[in-house]
Amino acid sequence: MSRKRPKHTNSEKREEKEEVKNKKRAEKERFLKRIFGEDKKAITLVAAVFFVIGFVISAFFGFSESPVTGMVVSKEDIGAKVVDYVNNNLIQPGTSVTMVSVEEENGLYKVITSYQGNEIPVYATKDGILLLVGTVYDMTQELEPPPEEPPEQPQEPATPEFPKSDEPENTNIKTFFDSGADICYEDGKPVIRMYASSGCGYCKWNKPMYEKVVKEYMDQGKIVAYLWEGGKNILSDEQEPQPQEELALYQEYGFGGVPAFIFGCKYYRGGASFSRVENGEELEEAELRNVIEDLLAA
Repeated sequence: MSRKRPKHTNSEKREEKEEVKNKKRAEKERFLKRIFGEDKKAITLVAAVFFVIGFVISAFFGFSESPVTGMVVSKEDIGAKVVDYVNNNLIQPGTSVTMVSVEEENGLYKVITSYQGNEIPVYATKDGILLLVGTVYDMTQELEPPPEEPPEQPQEPATPEFPKSDEPENTNIKTFFDSGADICYEDGKPVIRMYASSGCGYCKWNKPMYEKVVKEYMDQGKIVAYLWEGGKNILSDEQEPQPQEELALYQEYGFGGVPAFIFGCKYYRGGASFSRVENGEELEEAELRNVIEDLLAA
C-alpha cells in the first residue's frame, strides 16, 4: 500500500522557491565577481543578461514603435550608438564590446553584442534614446564616474600570478608592465606578440601601429614578431596556424580579452591604452618602440 507524500502548504512552497532563487542569484554573483572582481561597471552588462532581460521584454511588450518619442532610427545607426555608449560608459577600460547583429523584438531593437568571448543581448528603444541593460540608461547623457573609494586594504591583482613591479623600471615605458620573467628569444631575437580578433574595434585601431613598428624591426633582423588573429599569424604571407603553446602563453598572462600584447615574455599589456587620447597613434607607436628598444638593450 503506497503512502501519500505529505503536501506542502503554500507558504512553504513560496519559501522553498525563494530559497532556490536566492541560491542561484548568489552563485551568479560569485561567478561574475570571479571574472570581473569588484568592477561594478563591467558586471552591469553581463548581470543584465542573467537577471533582468525577461523583465525588460515584458515591461515594453507590444510597442510597434519607440515608446519614448515615436521616432525610429535604422538598425545600423542603433547598433553603432549602443556599442559606442557601452564602450564609453559601462565596461572596464581596456576592454570593448563589438556588435554582432541587430533585430527587432517586441517593439524594441535587440542588439547582440560580443564581450570577452560571450554574446550578450541588450535592448534599445527604436529612437536610440534608451538603453535597457537591467537599468534604463539615457544614451543622450554620459554617465558620471562613480566616486572613488579607497580600498580597505591592499589587494593583490587577480592576474597574472607571477611577480611583477607596480611600475615598469624603464620610465620611458608608460603602459606595459614588467612580469619579472626572463626575456624569451627565438633564433637569438626577442619574440614580440599581439593577440587580436577581427571584430574588435580597439584591435583595428592598434594593428596599424603594431604592424608598422614590428615590420621595421623584423626587416632589420632584430626581432621575431607574431600577430595572432583568427587562429593564425597574419603578419606572415603563409599565415601559419596558431600553435597551442601560443594560446597557453596568452592564458598564462591572465588576459581576458583583446588586444593583448606580450613583448619578449618580459613586458605585457591588455587593451589599447592611447586610443582615447589626443595624438594617440603617435604615443602608441612611441610606446611600442620603447619596449622593443628596452628588450634589445638587455
